[in-house]
Amino acid sequence: MPDELILREIKSSPVTPAELENIKVHFASYEELFNKRAVKFRSIDSSSFKDVDYKKLLLSDYTFLKRPVLLMEDKAFAGNSKETIQQMSRVLQ
Repeated sequence: MPDELILREIKSSPVTPAELENIKVHFASYEELFNKRAVKFRSIDSSSFKDVDYKKLLLSDYTFLKRPVLLMEDKAFAGNSKETIQQMSRVLQ
């Protein structure tokens, strides 16, 4: 179990570029952090997106970030799929 959990509310205080960089270090791409089910994403043609495009959108609106995000020294999780939540639950026990 981690020593400290920090709940970071991102709706009223958006993720900063530095915070996003710290999160991204744990993942292979910004696309892994991107919530493609966000309502605002439905109207965007992402067929030619590059990772930098995902980064720009992540910084533009909190709804594009998969939530929750759990960062640990050797593990990182993003999103609320059943499998991801089960994995988070196992490491937090």
